[in-house]
Amino acid sequence: MRLGVGEIEAALNGTLPAPVALSDLRGDFHMHCTWSDGSATLEEMIAGVAARGYEYHAISDHSWGRKGFGLDPADLRAQRARIAELGARHGVATLCASEVDILPDGSLDYDDDVLESLDFVIASVHSATHQSRDEMTARLLRACENRYVNVIGHPTGRGEAFAGYEFDFDAVFAAAARTGTALEIDGHPSRLDLPSGLARRAKQLGCTFSLDSDAHGADQLEHVAYAVGQARRAWIEASDVLNARTLEGVGAFVSAKRAR
Repeated sequence: MRLGVGEIEAALNGTLPAPVALSDLRGDFHMHCTWSDGSATLEEMIAGVAARGYEYHAISDHSWGRKGFGLDPADLRAQRARIAELGARHGVATLCASEVDILPDGSLDYDDDVLESLDFVIASVHSATHQSRDEMTARLLRACENRYVNVIGHPTGRGEAFAGYEFDFDAVFAAAARTGTALEIDGHPSRLDLPSGLARRAKQLGCTFSLDSDAHGADQLEHVAYAVGQARRAWIEASDVLNARTLEGVGAFVSAKRAR
């Protein structure tokens, strides 16, 4: 938090928040297994999560537009059945989820009947990252308005060789807060997205956050610590974090948006 953005003054006047800690997290919503582009099996991921002592997590493999490794609706149904079996075996609540592509016009890669069948939905941009600022803003706003979208994944799209696409940050953050859509802080070392400066602005606008590992193997579940580090730099508290809530609290968050 030592960034020269008011932390000394806040400490002096007693208004410095207690930032979220790794121990506050009850689960992780963003991870992949070999059903998609992960390197570990579904059972290995669930066992890895259970070993971390989480109350819950989501298997969020890619949607079927990711040619070569995305899941079609039949795959999702089969995965749900397998998840129910393995989650009970390992003693952790496993949500059937998906990281669904946000298409260039802001629609999603699954129809509503498929989205409704999922316990949790992360919506992410993976294509057409060359769009103009206005086009990308409209695209993300439409995703926030979708009542099945619970989290906008890695919101700026930044990566190892890409600085991220441009959009109207305040407009999208305000829409996320208004619609009950969480913003992800992705802990994968190549992403760290949202970056701390933007995450702090999103907090000021009333957003909820999801701190996730984006693990593609059980050994990458620890990447969530990097998401927590970004959140702490942004002055984010446990009360701002969706996966610091109980499973019942997560369910209420999902249900509230679906009822809009």
